[in-house]
Amino acid sequence: SSPAPDPFSKVSEFLQILAGTDPIEESDDNIWNIVLSTSDPLCRFAQGRWNDVVRENISGLVQNSNTTRNLQTFLSWTAARLETLQVTMLTNHGLSNVIYLQRLCVGMMMTDYSSDLKGILASDGKGGSSLVDRMTASSITALLEVCDQGTPGVKRSLEGDVLEMELLKFIITLCIFEGNGLLKDEMGVLDSCMKSPGMDKLACVLLHRWIHATKETLPKAWVEEDGDICTQESALSSMTKTFVSLPWQATSMLTRAADDANPQDTSNLYPSSDILCFAILIFYYHESSAKKAVPNVFRESVKTIQDGSKTQDHTMISFPMFVDTIGSRLSASESSALLLYTVLQGNSSFYAYCMARTDVDIIMVPILQLLMDFEKRSLTHVYILMIIMLIFSEEPSLAQNSGDIVLKSVSFYKARQLKNIKLDSLMYLVLLHVAHYNMLTTKDMYLQTNTLATLANVGPAIRDLHPIACQKLLNTLEKVNDRLDKIENSDGTVNHSFGPLDVQLASDFVNIILEVLNAMIVHNISSNANLLYSLMHKKECIDRIRAKSQYRDVSENIGRVVEYFAERIERKSQAHHGSPLTSEAIQDVIQVSIKEWRSSVLKPSVDLKFSYEEEARNSEFFVPCILDMIKKSPCIPIK
Repeated sequence: SSPAPDPFSKVSEFLQILAGTDPIEESDDNIWNIVLSTSDPLCRFAQGRWNDVVRENISGLVQNSNTTRNLQTFLSWTAARLETLQVTMLTNHGLSNVIYLQRLCVGMMMTDYSSDLKGILASDGKGGSSLVDRMTASSITALLEVCDQGTPGVKRSLEGDVLEMELLKFIITLCIFEGNGLLKDEMGVLDSCMKSPGMDKLACVLLHRWIHATKETLPKAWVEEDGDICTQESALSSMTKTFVSLPWQATSMLTRAADDANPQDTSNLYPSSDILCFAILIFYYHESSAKKAVPNVFRESVKTIQDGSKTQDHTMISFPMFVDTIGSRLSASESSALLLYTVLQGNSSFYAYCMARTDVDIIMVPILQLLMDFEKRSLTHVYILMIIMLIFSEEPSLAQNSGDIVLKSVSFYKARQLKNIKLDSLMYLVLLHVAHYNMLTTKDMYLQTNTLATLANVGPAIRDLHPIACQKLLNTLEKVNDRLDKIENSDGTVNHSFGPLDVQLASDFVNIILEVLNAMIVHNISSNANLLYSLMHKKECIDRIRAKSQYRDVSENIGRVVEYFAERIERKSQAHHGSPLTSEAIQDVIQVSIKEWRSSVLKPSVDLKFSYEEEARNSEFFVPCILDMIKKSPCIPIK
């Protein structure tokens, strides 16, 4: 077949006309058709090549638009097309290419002509509204139209999928510039979005599209061009390769049948999921700064979404599919973690659904995998992951259900080979690693507080803690106590090599772990023989801690248990003429002595219970996180 016409020459011709000194009319179809007639989607080519084409004309476009108003006409003409868009009209990628070019122009103007861009966006649109109002309203209208391809009986088209992504990227680009880091909505882009008709429906639509976002919709011809992967645009190639190289297969770790594993593998993850996620998060965390604040109808819509897994109601989403999809994407996408937190915290129905699920490993295992090498991740990402764990740990169901889930093997835990370990034991191993490593290196108090709070919440319900987890618990306690001895001088002053934060981190850790041990003993001593064995092994450490006045009360029950079992082990040893007992013999003594143990000798105590409280102005924390994610993502390559 003959080669397709070169789109670069067409686009260059169009931009030269647009940047010229002659005004263009919206009715001049001959000019607009130059771009509309391009058959290939521009996003399939490397964006660097398009940047060069735009850069050649951007100066003239900005300067001459003060008199020709060609850029305003271009934006207004596009808005008119979007306002009357119908999916059946999408016979080629022309409109997507128009949006693509607009995004490149706006993105380039952000850097070099920001004041000019503000003036253009503030100019009059149609019917007395500003141009930015019209652009956002028409984009939301078109977005709802193309997203509705997912309704029953409507077949999705490639042209609609590409236009959907270009609209989202254009809106996100406007929001980033316009909101000055998303914190100040100076020009009212996000406020305009909130006032757009159908904005209350968009939350459910975008969440539904996020659940079903895969790379399968792209034809194979788009996968390679000049050796590059060009899924949406070649700038996405690194992300796609990362997703392919980081598959997380739950079936290799869980005892349940493969059919029950996550339905979607991250190797099949389409980069559009991040773009959809960014849009959802930007809309959700927007706070109007107008004198007369514009209500965030998008956020209110997210809060009221119900489970539609048993209906065909498209004002709902399938909670089961949402959780399964989240689980499959957590290990590959930072934005997925914030999306989970957002819906979990914002929607009470979804929260109740998650707490009622028994297969919590779908969420917990990928989170634990990420936390295992948390030092490689951004601190905000780690915060979000730990907060999710804390939220789950507030409900007794997490500890109960995680104690029933057995993982055949855990490949990401490198310190020891783990086989047939319960999820709650794995949680303890990873959380202890985070707390100890953070104490020595990161020294982040907020992270430490949430980590220890999660350990404390889960502790009272743990049964049959894995031997390796028991060793980790007592070994870490001993190391931290030894560190505390080095930090504090005998006269109570702090060693000059350390600071007050070191004291607080270490003392908090010792105190919480003692509370955890106390709770395990009070509630489930008969089901934690491995823990008793580790306590006997670390008896000297426990005795040193008990000797400290600040830990006397919290360690009292632990001391009684240690003394009780130590006495019986000593009796057994004396029966063997004082020779040391083997580990097997000690374990036998513990098993027999547990049956004779009477919990009435323990001092009554109240379990620690921690809960997460979200800040009133949560957007001040999460908005910079979203912006940082967007900057790091190749999905929307802007400065």
